Amino acid sequence: VAENQRAALVPQAWFEHWGRALLESDPEGARQTPPAARAPNGVLVDLFGEWLQGRRLYDPALLRAPTLIIKAEWDVDTPAAMAQGLFASLSAVPYKSYIEIGQGTHMLMLEKNRMRLFREVQAFLDDAELASAGQPGTQSASIR
Repeated sequence: VAENQRAALVPQAWFEHWGRALLESDPEGARQTPPAARAPNGVLVDLFGEWLQGRRLYDPALLRAPTLIIKAEWDVDTPAAMAQGLFASLSAVPYKSYIEIGQGTHMLMLEKNRMRLFREVQAFLDDAELASAGQPGTQSASIR
């Protein structure tokens, strides 16, 4: 993120509030000195042990559920080509949508545009097409 945009991306008060809530959500981590935010390492094992070795953990073509992919413009962990490639490989889902939200990173849920993220997820869940998804012969996609 450009230096002149960092401060506005995640206002300090929001980050501090999130940090306190995170620490309070884990009683065992909160008892440590200093308090710690514990997180499972499975995603790192998957990333370094499989994904970066060229081995996928699943075949996206086998997914059968309506699928929403949202990525943020400045997310260096998920380049657009990677997300778009995943979207294209979802060949068996009855309904799929790909959305890229501007001015955000991999931590979009904490950032100034987080409400856009929340609205897009809710709109996907509320979409009338989801009700017909999975019916024989139906398949649709959207890219925004």
